[in-house]
Amino acid sequence: MFSALLPKSLFCTKLGFCVGIGKPQFLDVLELSRLLHFSSFSDSPFHITPSRLQLFEYESVYFTCEGVNISAELKVRNIRQILSKCSNSTVMKRCGIKYALASDSGEYWCESGAERSNAVSITVSAGAVILESPVHPVVEGDAATLHCRNKITSSNFTAEFYKDNFFMGTRYEGKLEIQKVLMSHEGFYKCKIHEVGESPESWMAIRRKSNAGEDSSFRITASRLHLFETESVYFTCKGFNISTDWKVRNAREIVSQCSNGSATKTCRIDHASASDSGEYWCESGAERSNAVNITVSSGAVILESPAHAVVEGDAVTLHCRNTNTSSNFTADFYKDNFFMGTRYEGKLEIPDVSESHEGLYKCRIHGVGESPETWVAIRRKSNAQEVPHEEIAFSHNFYILRCTAVTVGLALQLLVLGLLQWKLQLVLSVLLLLTSHFQ
Repeated sequence: MFSALLPKSLFCTKLGFCVGIGKPQFLDVLELSRLLHFSSFSDSPFHITPSRLQLFEYESVYFTCEGVNISAELKVRNIRQILSKCSNSTVMKRCGIKYALASDSGEYWCESGAERSNAVSITVSAGAVILESPVHPVVEGDAATLHCRNKITSSNFTAEFYKDNFFMGTRYEGKLEIQKVLMSHEGFYKCKIHEVGESPESWMAIRRKSNAGEDSSFRITASRLHLFETESVYFTCKGFNISTDWKVRNAREIVSQCSNGSATKTCRIDHASASDSGEYWCESGAERSNAVNITVSSGAVILESPAHAVVEGDAVTLHCRNTNTSSNFTADFYKDNFFMGTRYEGKLEIPDVSESHEGLYKCRIHGVGESPETWVAIRRKSNAQEVPHEEIAFSHNFYILRCTAVTVGLALQLLVLGLLQWKLQLVLSVLLLLTSHFQ
């Protein structure tokens, strides 16, 4: 196996300089892959997120740049080329590859002048099997789903799952669902479908909960993500003890109009302007929640979409709004720049959401204008029980024990058959001897 002599610990700064600490040691290819993949300066507020880490050839993938002022200079690129198919909002830039090839595999990052984000690696497979895993580190205690995808069929197959090359178990329809993630679940995963193929390995990272904004129970929600100028928007902080020093803010200022409940804090912006667009979060000292992005438009058309990820199987409504009138108009709807259809009164209703509905949406009203694009996220519904580390270990040990028992059983049967054969030959020999004696 390939190995490399490296310092025991390697730390990288935001500028890309790395410092080795400790006695050098040999790292095998798995340790080296983990180190190189996760030593990127991920603590930078300027970051890139892919829509998926593994995909088949001719499928699409999107990269989103956030945490920096969006300008014409900002680009998404790899070591060979800059992605040209992009869309901008006031707070993010999204670029995509519509029909990816195996040659598109590799690292991608956002770049603007001297500023550079973290890097993410994607794998575009020419094979028949891939493993879809979370694109972000999973917070300890959250649920996670690994989906083994088969290019030939999407249902009625079973897949074997492996972690760090150890067999974990077999799952119907290729879904390994972990209801409550532990730190021990971190590692390299792959799946195998008999007579079809094996996926590339995918690293699943686990992030510990902390009191500094990484605890998923500290949340901020917005009453809307898109609004016109002079309209109002509300932000609600949940999941922590409300105190006087909790505040809602963006990178420039604190939202001052607030009210406290017993378990929530709500702040609002009345008569919003385009300059109020951007990221907002709740914070108190070192504690900080997740962030939400809002867009305040000075145009004539916006598309109202859910402020949260929509659970698979639920209904969702996208509402194309016009500043001039609230009724008696039709709107054209687009997903990922493909025309979906025209709806009366500007409402696109999807009664039963599936994963294929995830993407970038916009609407257009003839003679009035076009809305900014908005991302609709879909979250898988999970009904499976937790697969804890102890169960995984038990499954692996039971598999070995079962194979050993079958092998011993077959050996005993062969031994018994051999003894019977020997006795039969002995009896025949005695009979032949007696027959010849009496003759």
